[in-house]
Amino acid sequence: MSHGRVRPLVQSASFRRLTEGSWQNHPVPRDTRRLGFLNAYASEGGLDGPYQPNTVWSALIGLGQVEGPGRADDVWHRYDELWERVSELGLDGVRLAISWARIQPRARVRDDEALEKYRRVVESAHRRDLWVSVELVDLAWPAWLGLEPWTMPWVKDALFQYVTAASALLGADDYLVVADIEEMTDGFVSGLRPPWRRGATEGRRVSARNLREWTGEIRAKLPHVPWASGGESVVGRLLEGYGPLSGVPAMISRSEWVG
Repeated sequence: MSHGRVRPLVQSASFRRLTEGSWQNHPVPRDTRRLGFLNAYASEGGLDGPYQPNTVWSALIGLGQVEGPGRADDVWHRYDELWERVSELGLDGVRLAISWARIQPRARVRDDEALEKYRRVVESAHRRDLWVSVELVDLAWPAWLGLEPWTMPWVKDALFQYVTAASALLGADDYLVVADIEEMTDGFVSGLRPPWRRGATEGRRVSARNLREWTGEIRAKLPHVPWASGGESVVGRLLEGYGPLSGVPAMISRSEWVG
C-alpha cells in the first residue's frame, strides 16, 4: 500500500466549501462570527522532527513516504504577528486546532510549558478582540495513541484527561473536541490518512460510534466548558502550512508571510 499521496485537509468534506470562490465572498448568516482556521501541526513547526514531539505521522515521515511540516511557518514563535494579520483581514476570530502531541508528548507526561504557551496565545488574541475557538483533537494525534486510537477503550480516559486539562487552562471562548468525525475516521476507507487502511468499514463504524459517544460523555461531564454550538463560521485557512495537513487556498500567502 502506498502512503505517498496524502490528501490535504482543505480537500476534505468539511473544508471543500472553502475552495469555492473568494473567502471574502463566503456567505455567512447575519450575526455569525467569521473565523479563520489555523492548524497548529501544519504551521507551528517543532513537531515530528528529531527530539521533537511525535504524531501519528512520524513513522511515515521517517520513512520518507510523507513530507513532514519541518519548521513550517514558525507560528509557534510568531503568534502575535499572526493575530495582527487576522485583525487586518477583518475577521472576528480564529478556529485554532492545537497540537495534542505538543501538550502531551508521551502517555502520562504533560508539557505544562506548552499548555501555558497556548494559554498566552489565546490571551494575546483576546487582547486584539479576537474570538478564539479551540479544536482539541485533529488528524495529527500523538504517536503514543497508536494508529487506531478510537477503537481502543483505554483511549477514552486519556482523551477525557487531556480535554479536561486543556479546557480548564486555555481560556478560549469555546471548544470542540473533534470538529469532523467523518474526517477523523476517513483513513479506514480511503487509505490516505491514519490509519491508512482501505475498505475497513467496520473499523470506521466503530471509531465513529466511539468518538460520538465519548465526545457526548465529555460534554456532559464538563458542563461548565463553553462548547461550540453554532454562531460562528470558518471561512478559510489563515496559512497554507506544510506537511500532510497543509492545504490551499490560504488567506495569507506564503510569500506574504515569509516576506
